[in-house]
Amino acid sequence: MSESAGQLLSPASTMKVITTAAALEILGPDYRFQTEFGFSGQTVRHENMLKGNLVVRGMGDPTLGSAAFGDSLAPEAIARHFTEALKKEGIVTVTGDLVIDVSAYDGYVAPGSWAWEDIGNYYGAGPSALTFADNMIHLWFNSPQKTGEPVDLIRTFPDLPWLSWQNELKSSSVNRDLAYVYGSPWGERRVIRGSIPAGRKAFEVKASMPEPPRYFGQFLLENLAGSGITLLGSLRVTDKKQEFTLLTTVWSPPLKEIITLINHKSVNLFTEHLVMQVAYEQSTRGRMEEGLQVISGFWEEKGIVEPLFMEDGSGLSRYNAVSSRFLVEVLKYMHGSKNGVLFRSTLPSAGNGTLGSFATADFPGETLRCKSGSLERVRGYAGYLKCQSGREVAFSILVNNFPGTSQEVVRKIRNLLLEIRKNY
Repeated sequence: MSESAGQLLSPASTMKVITTAAALEILGPDYRFQTEFGFSGQTVRHENMLKGNLVVRGMGDPTLGSAAFGDSLAPEAIARHFTEALKKEGIVTVTGDLVIDVSAYDGYVAPGSWAWEDIGNYYGAGPSALTFADNMIHLWFNSPQKTGEPVDLIRTFPDLPWLSWQNELKSSSVNRDLAYVYGSPWGERRVIRGSIPAGRKAFEVKASMPEPPRYFGQFLLENLAGSGITLLGSLRVTDKKQEFTLLTTVWSPPLKEIITLINHKSVNLFTEHLVMQVAYEQSTRGRMEEGLQVISGFWEEKGIVEPLFMEDGSGLSRYNAVSSRFLVEVLKYMHGSKNGVLFRSTLPSAGNGTLGSFATADFPGETLRCKSGSLERVRGYAGYLKCQSGREVAFSILVNNFPGTSQEVVRKIRNLLLEIRKNY
């Protein structure tokens, strides 16, 4: 390796290689998250009544209600699963509250070093013990034909009555989404600044959701009422662990499927859940700092003693610092792991996922499997490359603070990989 292989740089989303590989080894490919549904108090069967509370315990499942995993985990399916379990138990009237137990994790956490410009946008959604529907809000706008004019916010989904929007968007001649949403993870107000293309109808922008357990609870209350179950109390979200009778459990897809989605689509939210979950499994409490220590400690135990500065698991923080050598050592370790073939398959190939701009003619079939990463003035790639000689190499290329355009840097990286494939 060159001398620069040990230089500490911002990895952007190539950090996900470090996090997902460790989680796969620590938790196992078939690990599943769970969400528990039940009740506390006493049932009065002849009155179809529960004298007590309904309880939902979130245990860190990032896929609950996610659009990424099909109908079985859709929000309506989750609600139906619970209402059917209640009716089977003979519960039609509930005298108490709907209690959302989020004690499994520290509060709704966005890493402290994430940029203010990021945390209000969909890719800056933080993990919660009860993450729901990707912790995402969809917004639609109409923009006038003339540039530099105010843009109309026409609809949001979900429509949260407790959340207000201050829309400062303008129309622009630039044909892409340059809208940024600002707001804290706990706030009830969001400010939208920047621009969207002029002359557009129902242009979609995605924002992160503050307090997803609160939205989940309201969604569930509406669906309980719609299915004929009357709840006389109100919604409560608590970080105090509840004792309750378990009625049913909703399980996530296996971890191997979640990691495949993370590495193909570069999903920050799901990655941060992995950080929280390795801490939860170690100490029954999901804490960001502890999870990062678990992951760093895992790689140190495997003999990778290169410096590693982890501020998050996804690479969104500008304070992350890692060397290309560290990433290559992780890839080499995974190559020899019992989970090695599986891990390799979670990385995108040319023309797929975040490698969509890499032509399959240049890197056919399984020639290239790697994770890409990008932030402003940061580009990175880390993965496996099969050379024409038959050799397979683990590689990492990190570029920070470059002049010129990102397209030029990506082109040079692609050409370098082609040279390696041809000549090594």
